[in-house]
Amino acid sequence: MQVDKTGYQAICNDTRIIFPGGYRGNGYQNSITFNQVQSKGNGSDFGDLLGVKLAMGTVNNKTRGIIGTGQNSNGSPYNTDVIEYVTIAQQGDSVDFGDGQNNTSNGCSSSTRGLFAKDSNSPAEIIYITMSTLGNTQDFGDVTGHRAGGGGASSATRCIWSGNYFGNNISYSTMATLGDSIDFGDLDVSRDDPRGMSSPTRAVIAC
Repeated sequence: MQVDKTGYQAICNDTRIIFPGGYRGNGYQNSITFNQVQSKGNGSDFGDLLGVKLAMGTVNNKTRGIIGTGQNSNGSPYNTDVIEYVTIAQQGDSVDFGDGQNNTSNGCSSSTRGLFAKDSNSPAEIIYITMSTLGNTQDFGDVTGHRAGGGGASSATRCIWSGNYFGNNISYSTMATLGDSIDFGDLDVSRDDPRGMSSPTRAVIAC
């Protein structure tokens, strides 16, 4: 990592991992750093976000990374309608993608569509964007149960919404089909602020 940061999420493809925003001891950051997947070494500067962000969801395909809305240092929404994107292979500042809803802290994506869960009390809203087309988010459905702080993981067809501050429920959405999420099962225990990672066949939930 180029600098110590917490409270960020990652964008990645087969060659590059990008870390947008985050928090350091002296405040919230708008810096974007990256690492090459195949090369050991420190992070390098990629560019800057349009503004400081924390607790924002990210989605990506192989070419584009999209950063949802987040929070600023006093906990209120940062610029409540701003979604940004970067082209993964090209270093530079993020670019306005469209309008969204504030505090979209969890993301899932396929090659064509990105889903964000908007932190809220039950039910949490799901909104989505089309990866290749700039524009505003659209309503997808709701996540069953409280989902503030839950983690997202996805395959090409299915998004898993896992855990939250209030319970251990797991539910899923089918990427191509609008609608509310469906019960999948439970985590072993309730997890605060879990994060998800996935292969095409398995999702791993880390806390």
